[in-house]
Amino acid sequence: MISLFHLKGNVKLKKLMKPLVITSLTLGGLLFNNVVPNMVEATSVYMYTEKQQVQQIMKLAKQGKATNTGNFRLLSTGKKDIIKQWGKPDKQSKYMIFYQKKEARFNLNADSSYDDKDLVIGIDSYDSRNKSIHLKTVERTLGKPLYTVQEQGKYVIYYEAGKYLLSFTFSRPSKKNANPTFLAVHVETNSN
Repeated sequence: MISLFHLKGNVKLKKLMKPLVITSLTLGGLLFNNVVPNMVEATSVYMYTEKQQVQQIMKLAKQGKATNTGNFRLLSTGKKDIIKQWGKPDKQSKYMIFYQKKEARFNLNADSSYDDKDLVIGIDSYDSRNKSIHLKTVERTLGKPLYTVQEQGKYVIYYEAGKYLLSFTFSRPSKKNANPTFLAVHVETNSN
């Protein structure tokens, strides 16, 4: 390897090496700042195409999970488990706990027929990383929904996700916006 120190007498090579060193440093900085963090995040939902995001949401829903809830899953995670790991919720009641910064709400089985009280029976994910998902992409990717519901200015489409039920909530489609973007995902136990 040639260093600038060794080029003391060779002016032409010295002039050539200086831009090469600057270019190398610049590329190294770009690589470190852009590529390396993206490689770390490549396994998360961030780097997926819209279609891949929808597929990932379905994959997680089949496991009773949502994109931003870690290993918490339906019917095997309790309220105490979540509080132990995430701390005190922003809002809570007998039926749910909500974490605003985590963009997640867990619905609990406080009055249900399950043997173990306070198990998670539903997850609402407001994961902002999914905000780019459009209604038509979900329908193209997952096919015809089981059913749809329109209420309070929202449009909800439901799909079976293994033994669970997955729903995507969007603003209601209109003439101005026929293909609205994601508002929330809900995964719940399927009573069918």
